[in-house]
Amino acid sequence: MGRFNLNQILSDTSKAAAGGGSAKPRPSESRYEKLSVFDLVPSEDNFYSMREIGELKAAIEIAGKVLQNLVVVPLGDGKYKVIAGHRRRLA
Repeated sequence: MGRFNLNQILSDTSKAAAGGGSAKPRPSESRYEKLSVFDLVPSEDNFYSMREIGELKAAIEIAGKVLQNLVVVPLGDGKYKVIAGHRRRLA
């Protein structure tokens, strides 16, 4: 049986991260930032139901926070278009 060497299959990025070095961030990586709900604009492409917002609001209050972050893209003038999380935004 051949020997398995994990280092042979790791990419340069993961090798740098594993060695304590920091990998170069990719442009498509996300970042977390606190935004005002008043700066969030719903996407016209949202096709999910917007029902039972009250129940979602209660669940968020019980948890003490939104458990899954919204996904947004900047629109300019400090506004952000919601890509994912329309119900959470309303709640």
